[in-house]
Amino acid sequence: MVILAAVICLFTVTKENNQASLSIPLFQEFTGEYSQDGGEWIPLEKDTRISAYDGDVILRGHFNYDIPEGGRLNFYLNHIGYSISINGSLYITSTLMENGLNSSVCGKIWGAFLSPGITTADEIEIHLRNPHTFGNKSAFQDFLATMCNTPNSAEILNKYLEPYCMPFKLAGAVLLILSLLLIGASAASFVLKSPIGGKLGKVGLLTFFAGGFFWLPVCCYAFL
Repeated sequence: MVILAAVICLFTVTKENNQASLSIPLFQEFTGEYSQDGGEWIPLEKDTRISAYDGDVILRGHFNYDIPEGGRLNFYLNHIGYSISINGSLYITSTLMENGLNSSVCGKIWGAFLSPGITTADEIEIHLRNPHTFGNKSAFQDFLATMCNTPNSAEILNKYLEPYCMPFKLAGAVLLILSLLLIGASAASFVLKSPIGGKLGKVGLLTFFAGGFFWLPVCCYAFL
């Protein structure tokens, strides 16, 4: 009985530890080298800073953590396209890379793909492209710094990011409520034939759009 109880306790602790390990994203570190704009291959160090303004970059190397089959690799895309190959075979590519477009067809979004079962021994090649010349110089660094594992769900990453996004959402809620009050006051002014109604309506609409901008911060829920 004592042995059985010990086995049950061990199983329970292991299960709880596994659940705890999945409760936050596991951030990846990519080890290897990179080539930018067709240049020579350079070791990728922790203090490496790759400018998104100096041409496409190709990274090749290995992830520091396994991504089990069906697991999710998340990454932040700041107006860039990407493609990822595993052991020499193209696995996933974005629309921007497929079409070879050099125009603003992208945005600030969270990208993701489901792993076929990637280990630290697999050779990974990542191709990043920036079609812009201003506004997102650190885009390639953002991509590398935000790569993280989660189970096959965006829920854990959403929960992890929620504290960071909460101030934006609260500000958005206040502005949206204020805009409804202003629009309501504008409607009442028109009924009462008050000349201030038009100005209230314009301010109300501007406040509404501002609230919508804050309420939907791109860092939270724009997942592929």
